Amino acid sequence: MLHTAAIPTSARSTSAPRVPLTSPPTPQTMESQIRLFFRSPLFAVVGASTDPSKFGHKVFAWYLSHSLPVTPINPSSRTTAVLSIPTIPSVRALKDPQNTSVSIITPPPVTLEVLREAAEVGVKRVWMQPGAWDRECVAFAKEKGMEAVVYGHEEELGHEGACVLVHGEAGMKAASCLRVYARVYAVGWKVWF
Repeated sequence: MLHTAAIPTSARSTSAPRVPLTSPPTPQTMESQIRLFFRSPLFAVVGASTDPSKFGHKVFAWYLSHSLPVTPINPSSRTTAVLSIPTIPSVRALKDPQNTSVSIITPPPVTLEVLREAAEVGVKRVWMQPGAWDRECVAFAKEKGMEAVVYGHEEELGHEGACVLVHGEAGMKAASCLRVYARVYAVGWKVWF
């Protein structure tokens, strides 16, 4: 929420404040990025792991536990331990990259390579988990015009920020609500939430 008490009345705008692309996301814009991320029909996890103690495994399992269609991506593992679902080696191997939101759980140098591949094949929505991004990764994703770039705040240097395990469920529910509303609105029904 924008607090206007400290802003002189003459300087207040009645429209929503504009947020430059170079600024770190605010909770409001981060929420909108998360909702947009979950509006995709397909998902993938880069860094999916067979080790249950690793976040790549936990994030992949989270998608499965929420019945989301998810593809594990790991070039060094043939299957994941979660239901033995076969992995693919890279984002380039996705069947429908333009309609797939990609969660990334890799070190920042690897993340940057993943983002390059994602941009090449048309991935529009990415979620860089805490520890997976740095300023260069964020700048690259924004420069390539990706619709949703979920990461955290730039001043946190990639170690903090939005995590699917913490913020995913609320974002998924909000995106589902928006989908239902959009379908109902398209056919002319009036629904009040």
